[in-house]
Amino acid sequence: MNIRRFTVIAVVAAACTIAAPAVSQAAAPNVAKSAAVAAASANALGHFTGNGVNIRSGPGAGYTSLGQGQSGQGVDITCYYYVNYGDSGQKWYYLKNRATGVTGFVSSAYIRVTSGGVGYCL
Repeated sequence: MNIRRFTVIAVVAAACTIAAPAVSQAAAPNVAKSAAVAAASANALGHFTGNGVNIRSGPGAGYTSLGQGQSGQGVDITCYYYVNYGDSGQKWYYLKNRATGVTGFVSSAYIRVTSGGVGYCL
């Protein structure tokens, strides 16, 4: 294999790696930071649909719980992050619990959006 062909393959492989939609736990702090910087205020309002819902440091169940939300507590939703797990995917909202002030990620399965639009975390 010549150097030119190897370089093209390496560049394509690197581009595919960068464009991958899944997020690693190491990348989560950057996601949270960019979400906070991208939107100084919430784009949507909503509330928790269950009790003891974990607010996590990153978009996934493997991240540290920063606090919990209770059914009916209001949230200010800044944006969402879509995480792929194999053939299925899951949307995680970056939000602030209005009752406790805790900010982090919560699975969309536990949040009901009541007003406004939610954009993708940049």
